[in-house]
Amino acid sequence: MHVKLSRLMAKVINTVYATDDRLGSSFLRNTQAILRELAKLGDDLAASPELKPGNSSPVGRVSATLNLCYHQCILLATRPLLICLLRDRLQDKTAGGSPDRHTVEPITALLKTSSESASQSLRILAALQSHDLLEIFLPFDLEQIFSSGFIITLISAIHPFPNAVDEAGFDKSINLLDTLIANGNIPARFRREELVRLHEMLLLVSQQEINPEDVGLDPSQAMPHSMSPNQILSIANLLDSYPDLDSIVGVGTEGWLWETDTAAVQHLEPQAVEDVPDIGSPRTEIP
Repeated sequence: MHVKLSRLMAKVINTVYATDDRLGSSFLRNTQAILRELAKLGDDLAASPELKPGNSSPVGRVSATLNLCYHQCILLATRPLLICLLRDRLQDKTAGGSPDRHTVEPITALLKTSSESASQSLRILAALQSHDLLEIFLPFDLEQIFSSGFIITLISAIHPFPNAVDEAGFDKSINLLDTLIANGNIPARFRREELVRLHEMLLLVSQQEINPEDVGLDPSQAMPHSMSPNQILSIANLLDSYPDLDSIVGVGTEGWLWETDTAAVQHLEPQAVEDVPDIGSPRTEIP
């Protein structure tokens, strides 16, 4: 299983990421393929012993590592998308554009999946922390903590869906980094400084756009625990309804990410969304 996840992670890096600051025309199709492979692996993980952070029984390091690798694949696959969306938000604010633009449905679904994976990763890491099982000097847990905190910080700034602001998740990532620092992990100190600086800068940019009802939410109610393999597969199928980016290259940069710009896309290749399963609330939990 670890080999399969490592290969999938390498596939994400080799296919989803580009050399410039733009999303390639194959981005959605590559992401769709990644999600379908993750759904298959998720079924195998669901059959393994579950991770229950609130359980008094010892947490398995092997099971935790596999689940963290699984969620890291999702975080890596969606990170370029978040960077592009953040750039658009900052450009809108600089140009005096509308802050009320919403991402199109397939993109919102991807962002929710990313947010839930980041939150689930932090829950697993917190469970390891409570049992003194964090890897202090190996880089893997440090990268998982930073990656999850980074994703949560970007999503809170972009605010692509209700309850997107997750200050509790950010605080949890800082607490985990503090644990590594207290045990002598020097790189963790620099990662903490980077994450705090990013959070402070984006908070200044986005604080006027955050709805009061989205602040101070109960962390247990802010996001579901995790998405089931079937729901991840549903998101992959949802992308089938979206036009191939090769046909909309002339529309503009990444305008196709936003609802206000989809009118220019729809006349090029209209496709109806049919029989897409509900992805609202998870039925089963991936540990």
